Amino acid sequence: MKIKETETKSKIVRLKDIATLTGLSLATISKALNEKSGVSSINRAKVQNAVTELGFRRLPSSKLIKSSLINISVITYSFSAFGNTFYEKILRAMIEEGQKHDLIIDVNLLEMSENAGEITEKYLFRNGIPKAVIMLGIDDLAVLDKIAAINCPAILVNGIDPLMRFDSVSPDYYLGGFLATKHLLDLGHRDIIHIGAKRRITLDLRRQGFVSALNYAGIIYNPDSHLIDIGHQDMSNIDKQAIMQKLTQKNKNKVTAFFTVSDTVAMSLISTLSNNGFSVPDDISVIGFDDLSVSAYCVPALTTLHSKRTIMGKKVIHMLLERAAYPEKEVCRVNIGVDLVERDSTAIIHS
Repeated sequence: MKIKETETKSKIVRLKDIATLTGLSLATISKALNEKSGVSSINRAKVQNAVTELGFRRLPSSKLIKSSLINISVITYSFSAFGNTFYEKILRAMIEEGQKHDLIIDVNLLEMSENAGEITEKYLFRNGIPKAVIMLGIDDLAVLDKIAAINCPAILVNGIDPLMRFDSVSPDYYLGGFLATKHLLDLGHRDIIHIGAKRRITLDLRRQGFVSALNYAGIIYNPDSHLIDIGHQDMSNIDKQAIMQKLTQKNKNKVTAFFTVSDTVAMSLISTLSNNGFSVPDDISVIGFDDLSVSAYCVPALTTLHSKRTIMGKKVIHMLLERAAYPEKEVCRVNIGVDLVERDSTAIIHS
């Protein structure tokens, strides 16, 4: 049976595929591929013909892969690295997992640039072009274009390339948004506001999950009444006065709950509500996203969605090794599940 060329490029061929085509045992095929004795010339020819027909390529040894990836560069924005416990946990897990594979990881901090002409190789990599790249929280198309042009193994972490050129791993923001909203709905809340940011795909996915949960509950989403977009504001320093003004306007509809795009925004919101005479959760329930360490110790302790950042960091290294072994395999986007963590900032709505 002739295999189409387009199929062989998109499929990883395994020993069992060769066994199916030749009718030989896995042991015989393994001996033939490793040029060991005990295989007849006829069977060796069968294996070789199947290898050619299926486009089988042997996985390079782990030692060879490690040596080719020994110089790995992590690029991330400086504002993501300093004081950001979300990325800190991912980065620590990546470095620790990389050390298990004898990989050396170099971190390059970038400043935001609106001028695509400034995004050069020197801007991205202070120590020259690396053997592989991990992009942490990067979704600037100009940066992604530059990395794609380098043509080396690259993984995108907590970001999405709309052109689908890179493997990526992120928390499942869409279903996380759905789960957070469903939690509030299950507590009886119907007038819920999402405080989000549509400037990034990963941020807006939370809003999309929020919208879907409302729709499933028979509530028609209206951005004028259900959304406060914080735009390009720093999430650690949101415009509290503007949010209170919008809340005052929207509270004519008796808003009883907020789902925020992050724990940082949620904690800032709780402080603002408290300073303006609202009690959380007695008057208004608040749920965040990320489960930062501090969220368990704020008052009230924050209900949130737990992002499995250590698992993400480990997954990145394994995805990078696989990409180095199979550079032409299909692009893979991995969404890591999130968990609801119920604490004290949400409660059943008062009648």
